[in-house]
Amino acid sequence: MHLFRRAAALAAVSAAVLAAACGEDIPTEPAHAPPLSAGADASLSLVPLDVYGLGAAAHGCGGARNRQFDFWLGRWDVFTGATLVGTNEVKSRVDGCVVEENWTSASLGRGRSLNAYDAVTETWSQFWVGSGGCQFSVVLIEGGFADGSMTMQGSRTQPEGFFVAPPCGPPPGTVVTTHTDLIRWTLLQSGDVLQQLASANDAPIIPPPDPSTGNGLRYESVSQMTPLSPADPSFCPFRAAARQFDYMLGTWTVHQGNGGGAQGTATFTNDLNTCLVEENFTGPGGYEGLSYNTFDLFTLQWIRTWVDSQGRRIVMRGGPDESGAMVLQGSRPAPGGRTVEVRVTWKPSGTNEVLQVWEYSTDGGTSWKGEKEIRYTKG
Repeated sequence: MHLFRRAAALAAVSAAVLAAACGEDIPTEPAHAPPLSAGADASLSLVPLDVYGLGAAAHGCGGARNRQFDFWLGRWDVFTGATLVGTNEVKSRVDGCVVEENWTSASLGRGRSLNAYDAVTETWSQFWVGSGGCQFSVVLIEGGFADGSMTMQGSRTQPEGFFVAPPCGPPPGTVVTTHTDLIRWTLLQSGDVLQQLASANDAPIIPPPDPSTGNGLRYESVSQMTPLSPADPSFCPFRAAARQFDYMLGTWTVHQGNGGGAQGTATFTNDLNTCLVEENFTGPGGYEGLSYNTFDLFTLQWIRTWVDSQGRRIVMRGGPDESGAMVLQGSRPAPGGRTVEVRVTWKPSGTNEVLQVWEYSTDGGTSWKGEKEIRYTKG
């Protein structure tokens, strides 16, 4: 629930944000970045990473490790001490392969996260998107369950450095090169959940205190969450870069190859003040896929996380090329200790058709093969 999820970041986005947001925009530097995940049989998943040499993956999410985060599922009122600071509805989605968080602050902002276990890497991950559109409104962390707690950590880097100041950070402002997040969740004997958060800029992170101290956010299970209507200002509606994937909004019929024979349906929607582009895919045999997509102001890249009902996950980064096509690239472990790079390009053709091209590389991106095509059509 990434608390006041970055008290500084969200709290910073106030009415002043809206005024500032109408002004200068941060440009996006086109980048060739990471693609989609998932990969069962191409005929089933339409995310044909197996075709690209990623090898066999877990089928479904019924294993014990997939259930390690189920203690967080439910409806929760969230407190620090006796003070209600927010609510969180945590759901199981994508046939049990995703734990999805839906956070509402009592004071400022909202956020959602996609959490999943990857049987190939044997890690849990979280991709959080907040509604404010600040530099630290995105969290991408990985980890696992041990000693009664789920703990994840991750860093994002901006080699050029990014000046973070009000309303997105505390005064007087500072240049940040590397931002690190650490989050720990612990199921308490009472049935409550304790969530502890820590972050650091350009310095080693200091872990939160032992869960036995009780310091952190306390989740109390409720049948009905306390209604909240927080202020929710955001930069995203005013940031051109945050709208670069809007041509995918809507419901699409998905075909392989030249478009013969519909094999699935993909629906793309906006949420969190347009900071989040969410994709929901359904295909044959009950196949499902879910992706979160957002423009990360700190790295100036688009980030995409895809998880499917076969338990496959991939994280991608990139942005639009000179033609406006979205190019995302990511990597996955392959048999024999190899790594396979996967690149996916979404090429709009008018308003009612998008061509998605998949390529893969086994030499670190020096050369690309495959060029499998998937066609999205409307109407």
